Amino acid sequence: MGAMRRGRGLGWAAARVAPWCRAVVRATDRLVFPAECLACDAVDFAPSPIAGLCVECDALLPWRVGDDPSARRALQVGRRRFAQVVIALRYRPPVDELILRLKYGHLELAAAPLAEALARAAERIPAFERPDLLAPLPMHWLKRWLRGGDHADLLVERLAARLGLPLRPVLARVRATRAQGGARSLRQRVRQVRAAFAVRGGV
Repeated sequence: MGAMRRGRGLGWAAARVAPWCRAVVRATDRLVFPAECLACDAVDFAPSPIAGLCVECDALLPWRVGDDPSARRALQVGRRRFAQVVIALRYRPPVDELILRLKYGHLELAAAPLAEALARAAERIPAFERPDLLAPLPMHWLKRWLRGGDHADLLVERLAARLGLPLRPVLARVRATRAQGGARSLRQRVRQVRAAFAVRGGV
């Protein structure tokens, strides 16, 4: 009986450690062979204006800027109104692959092209409407531990450096929430994160 329990324990531990081992291998591989597209893994590709992407993936980026009215607009969420919401890209290939690799694949480099896309969209905002600072929405500590990091922090750090804006961790998460990927509507997404964040004192 003890041997069976010990076996299950080892199997569980191996399953938990395996993703980290794969992430270490991928990170080491990218240090040795950095010329690899972050979205499609193409090797020896022609560089594109957005670092980390091959020309083909750059050309496929589903932008939501320019004349698209949904790319920059005010947004009413419940009783609160956001003065402006900036959407850089649609959730389509190769963007979906970049996001999945950043969130679940421990590929921190994937934050670079996503942050660049957000920066380009933000630069279209008139100067008087641009934000004074950037503040990431913090991940719950347990989820951050399981994923090995906070992808929102990675994105905002690169975005702040790109736009020359101060980065201020003025938000705190006060409760855990369900995964937003399972939400079926905007209303459900808003309900799931209601009262989940608070502004730190002294702001």
